[in-house]
Amino acid sequence: MVKIEKKSNTRFQIATVLFILAIITPFLLSLASSKSEQYWVIARPIPSGSKITLNDLKTIGLRIDNNEHDFLASSTNLNGLITTRSFLANELVDVRYLSDARESRLEEVSVAVASSDIPMKTKVGDYVSIFLLQDAKNGELSSPPIRILSGVFISDLDRKGSNFGNTISLSLSLDQESVPALLAASSRGRLVLVGKNG
Repeated sequence: MVKIEKKSNTRFQIATVLFILAIITPFLLSLASSKSEQYWVIARPIPSGSKITLNDLKTIGLRIDNNEHDFLASSTNLNGLITTRSFLANELVDVRYLSDARESRLEEVSVAVASSDIPMKTKVGDYVSIFLLQDAKNGELSSPPIRILSGVFISDLDRKGSNFGNTISLSLSLDQESVPALLAASSRGRLVLVGKNG
């Protein structure tokens, strides 16, 4: 009698373990498949040709079913790579648009413009054209506006100062060869920024 009870007790224990495994296994599999990975995301708009710094990036947890994607996991070191196209804020970093083959030719320049010389809807990440306006002095004829640069990326914009005066500070990201033209124009007259509509 003792042997029969031992056999049925052992069978009952095995059946209980198998039953528990049958319940837990699907739950564990769904938990493992829904686990997200950390990916790099752009923190602020970046123009084409910029060198990426850690301040330009943030991480986000995502679950991407397809393993054949070009997004970079946060374990990848992106510091110092060059963008080959513009990126918007909160955009996943795509390896196809990064390069380390050339040095960045972009430099950031800080300028101040009158609040009336920049469109109200202009924001960080926009591209603008810059014109030079030379005001007429001592009865001279005014000269027509001169386009100094076009396709200039706005990397930072501070409208807070316009509350206390009429000046807006902004940082522009442009090719290093264009910097002297911009600085010379800012000393000769007013800079007017013209944005693209649509």
